[in-house]
Amino acid sequence: MRHQLKNPRFYVMILSDAAIFAASFVMAYVLRFDFRLTPADLHGIGLVLPFLIPAKLVVFFLFGLYRGMWRYAGVEDFWKLAQASLLSSALVVTFVLYAYGFQGFPRSVFLIDCGLAFLITGGLRMVIRSYYNAMNSPHGLRAFSLPNLRGRDDGARRRVLIIGAGGSAEKMLREIFDNPQLHYDVVGLLDDDPAKHHRSVHGVRVLGSVDILPDLARTLPIDEVFISVPSATGPAMRRIVNICKNSGLPFKTLPAIGSILNGNVSVKILRDVNYEDLLRRPPAVLDCLGISRYETVS
Repeated sequence: MRHQLKNPRFYVMILSDAAIFAASFVMAYVLRFDFRLTPADLHGIGLVLPFLIPAKLVVFFLFGLYRGMWRYAGVEDFWKLAQASLLSSALVVTFVLYAYGFQGFPRSVFLIDCGLAFLITGGLRMVIRSYYNAMNSPHGLRAFSLPNLRGRDDGARRRVLIIGAGGSAEKMLREIFDNPQLHYDVVGLLDDDPAKHHRSVHGVRVLGSVDILPDLARTLPIDEVFISVPSATGPAMRRIVNICKNSGLPFKTLPAIGSILNGNVSVKILRDVNYEDLLRRPPAVLDCLGISRYETVS
């Protein structure tokens, strides 16, 4: 709490939501009465807003909606947003019922207000998240930054191609885009599933099957290959490794799925391919002590 009060962004979030709450309530009246408001309607708005705004802000705060960063808003945040919108609207309705007996207040206004407040606050968070994703994506807004338009390259970024377009690859992409300090640009994805070809994950296209990697190595500026198929069988992994070797590009892989704790896929656990990856089973370990107990027969 103390850290939040010292953060200027906390107050920006509070003020933006307060403005949204006020605007959504006024818009609810405007929509309910077909853009024709009477002095009585304006008076009703003035009576409710002084309670509505702080009540909704308190509920949103208690639901933890001002603790996270909007650029990382996810499904859980929107579920909390829906709950907070319903609860805060219920508090406002209760206040109007006990304070004014709903005299002169259309009930439908509060339903419209609840929906508008949820859609606008959620929409703002989605816009901010999409903006940051686009800025961090080589296929998004960052591709049009001034250094790129001038044909300059920072030279420190490594252009990588990811093999795999499933859940592990999606998590890896998200980590790369959310952490520009990693200095990776993802040029594309490869996957053997034809249903995924020419589709995109976080704006990065699935260029085709793994077999085209040697051709891409000659036509695209690729510095390294990341193998993101931790569930691949031994034969499938050996095939992928052989194709990577034929391409002449350096490559790294995620460990087998059983070695990834809690499904925590990360660029940090990428490593060189070893024999366990090619076998995709635990290596056999001889019980030397047990063997030594047997006497040899002369």
